[in-house]
Amino acid sequence: MRQFITAVLLSASALLSVTTPSLAADKIIGVVEMFTSQGCSSCPPADKIVTLLNKDPGILVLAWHVDYWDYLGWKDTLGVSGASERQRIYAAGFQSASVYTPQAIVNGATGMVGSKEGQIRSALNSVPFPGFEVNVKRTGTGLSITLPKAEFNGAKAIVELIHFAPKSVVEIERGENAGTSVTYENAVRKVTKIGVWTGDAKNFEGPFAKTNQGTAVLIRTLLSTGQAGPVIGAAVLDPA
Repeated sequence: MRQFITAVLLSASALLSVTTPSLAADKIIGVVEMFTSQGCSSCPPADKIVTLLNKDPGILVLAWHVDYWDYLGWKDTLGVSGASERQRIYAAGFQSASVYTPQAIVNGATGMVGSKEGQIRSALNSVPFPGFEVNVKRTGTGLSITLPKAEFNGAKAIVELIHFAPKSVVEIERGENAGTSVTYENAVRKVTKIGVWTGDAKNFEGPFAKTNQGTAVLIRTLLSTGQAGPVIGAAVLDPA
């Protein structure tokens, strides 16, 4: 396990139930956000767990490639702006002293070493979910996201649209994993904050991912500190 900088983890509750009328989508029962890096020698086992979890249609797994190991000699080719900051924000909520890779955050509510598959699955089974619906429709080149009237812990929630690469094969030439070829799944490529939800029935509009990318919607409560907290809703859509 690689330790680095200040802050990681979080606590809290809840997730979802999802239907998607016009696009193939499975009912999501849990969300795993894996913080990883091509420059981290401890990460390949966690990257394999991403692949294993991704076989379960009830689990939305997203891989966030951080940039704080790039200095070791290899710049992560799947690094995305905001990944490291997202992990530090989770850290602040968890009141943790450091961030590290690999780390898995389950439902935005608890964190553990990303190579511990048993702990990840146990967390997926133990976190309670509210079970409200997230309805998503494609409208031309965009998306219509409809949320019902609902009550949840916290006054507000943030609606995120996340585009990800379903599969990427990378030949790592330098750094701690030099000479290896790794297949990465569900690497986040872009995040768009669509808006804020206060629990009233509401519709949001957002851009659909380009061809060969996947699209996910995450609903996360906003903590009193203004930071995003637990995931309370999610939907994942097939690539266009």
